[in-house]
Amino acid sequence: MQFQEVRRYVRTETTFSTIGSTVVGMVVFMFVFGVFEPVPTRGIGAYAFDFLPQGFMTALICAVAGGGVTRVRIRKGAIAPMAGPVPRISSIWGRGIIYGLAALTLGSLPVAAVIMASGIDMMDWSLAVTGKIVFGAAVAMIVTPRALRDALREPALQSVD
Repeated sequence: MQFQEVRRYVRTETTFSTIGSTVVGMVVFMFVFGVFEPVPTRGIGAYAFDFLPQGFMTALICAVAGGGVTRVRIRKGAIAPMAGPVPRISSIWGRGIIYGLAALTLGSLPVAAVIMASGIDMMDWSLAVTGKIVFGAAVAMIVTPRALRDALREPALQSVD
């Protein structure tokens, strides 16, 4: 696969992944915290805590969905594999879990710690939903391109997990 084709494929799929993650994140946020009500920030299930599953699951889903779609497209001949080192973890699910743990450790925990340290007990709904949208989009924009490049560098005939 040519460099420009890889860039276009990764950019397009990352855009769709980011939009999808944002929409799902908003729906989950409204289901958990309601609509237009102040959002509690502290405690299990509150705003700060909710970044933990969000970061992990967003990264996991972006890696698994993007990797799976890419494998199918390679198998069908719609896209060509990319030259480069084969990923160390061959399982899409294994990579998804690793990306999820990285997002949890490097993204969710610091964000939750800052919120907890702020001393704020309640947050305005619009500010809270904006924070969740930005966070989810950032995770998708970071994880998806990496997961896609991993899948593009796998051997072309590898079976789907």
